[in-house]
Amino acid sequence: CYSRLLLALDRREEFVSLNRRLEQNFPGETARLYLDRAAFFSRQGKKELEYVQLQEALRKNPQHLEIRKRIGVWLYRERQWAKAEAHFQELAREKNLLAEAFRRLGLIRVDQGLPEQAAEYFWKSLAEDPDSLAARFWLYRMNRTAADRRFQPQVEEALRQFARSLETGLLELADLEAGVRNWAKAEDLYLEVMESGEDDEVLQAALQKVQRGIDRREYDLTEIFLEDLQKRFPRNQKITRALVLTYSLNKTYGEAVRLIDGLLKIEDPLDPVLNVKKARLLERWNKHETSQGVFTSLLTPAVDQVLWDRLQEWPWQPRPQEMEPLKDLLAQRDPQSLFSWYEKFYSRLAEAPLEPASRERLEQVLGELEAKALIQKKVYLEREGKDLIWRGQFMAARTALEALQMLDPDNEDVKMDLERSHRLQP
Repeated sequence: CYSRLLLALDRREEFVSLNRRLEQNFPGETARLYLDRAAFFSRQGKKELEYVQLQEALRKNPQHLEIRKRIGVWLYRERQWAKAEAHFQELAREKNLLAEAFRRLGLIRVDQGLPEQAAEYFWKSLAEDPDSLAARFWLYRMNRTAADRRFQPQVEEALRQFARSLETGLLELADLEAGVRNWAKAEDLYLEVMESGEDDEVLQAALQKVQRGIDRREYDLTEIFLEDLQKRFPRNQKITRALVLTYSLNKTYGEAVRLIDGLLKIEDPLDPVLNVKKARLLERWNKHETSQGVFTSLLTPAVDQVLWDRLQEWPWQPRPQEMEPLKDLLAQRDPQSLFSWYEKFYSRLAEAPLEPASRERLEQVLGELEAKALIQKKVYLEREGKDLIWRGQFMAARTALEALQMLDPDNEDVKMDLERSHRLQP
């Protein structure tokens, strides 16, 4: 549960480290852990890596229906029609997830331009699940013709009435309309949910509306909408985070920083994602020294100091020959070092002829600090890069930023800093 919380909060380094340790300690849960990794890569838009993790999850548990469903959905989403069709046909032959399998086969036929065959599959899906709103929605779309256009308003209203009879039905119908880019109908349905739905539905509908506003770059309107929404749900962190994003896009940096400070008070004050976001906003707001202070706060205590202290507290008595490769490291350590001593200790550990119990204990300690070491290395390089740009030392800044880019190639802020260093250099 904690690893999934880290994933939801986008604390990537901590999620990866914990997920790996969970795999080592709970081998019977590997299929579930691979599913979490697939979700991790999906959030980053790394589709191929997502698929690899789904396949690994299936290899660990070949009969897990949720895994098989997600693989089929991935194939459909990537428009690999032949593979997707074969996948869902196999599920249908095994009489597994029949309603889902028939509906997906119908959607494949829709995308292939075969509406009559699509309708047949949607009818089969509806027969398996008579309450399927999605099957009814697609049957309505497949059966629209010029001859019955005059009846469309009545049919649409009947569909809405059926959706209202289902729990979260209107929200599902709104998502279906949005999925086929019927934005006006989708927004009308989202508004109806916000006016009469339960709180959870209202929040989901509102956040869909927010995302649509951001996609259309309607930052001012989205900001006003979120501010009103926050009055109704003052403690909802999803709304607060969406408002931080909107303020950032609108360059209202002071308000964004104020909201992040509020989140840090009620969550983890050392949350690396929120603190780095705050530091970046302060830098854009031309508050360089304050930004540097926020970066520095994430470097204390240094992971090298934490590891050193843990080793000093550890009552172990290894044989002298066991510790020979680590002897010089244990004899001295630069008290100013942040993460380099940890990295050296980690690499030298492989050479030390330790007894299995000692090696396992040391590896456990290093594993617990792995995410912290990587975070501090990234934070240090970004802090140095931004500071060197501010001081006009552009070539030195690029050295730090390029090293960071090697560690974190998806970091858009680093790309912008590198571009800025070239643009500002005389």
